[in-house]
Amino acid sequence: MTNRDRFAALIGKLLKRTRDGSLTWRETADEEEFLAPTPNASVLISQRFGRFGTELRIKILDDRGRVVETMDASENSGCEEEATELYEAARRTALNSERVLDELLQSLD
Repeated sequence: MTNRDRFAALIGKLLKRTRDGSLTWRETADEEEFLAPTPNASVLISQRFGRFGTELRIKILDDRGRVVETMDASENSGCEEEATELYEAARRTALNSERVLDELLQSLD
């Protein structure tokens, strides 16, 4: 299995666990970056706006916080759509957007 295959599988699993609520994402000091810690490693996902459009980057950190692998979703053909979905799901989870929307709706009643 190549690293691209591993990242494609990883993105799929992260997205599934984010959607079912079993993976928690947190804010970082960077407004466009979110962190999902796990017992043995962590995942950072970030979005940047560059000259060629939106760039998504996923970093894998070991248990000491060192970056051990990095993937640019734009370079991983076939994963761009899922990576974008993962970023949006991570952002909504970290920012607790459902709670904010519910509170807004209640305040407007």
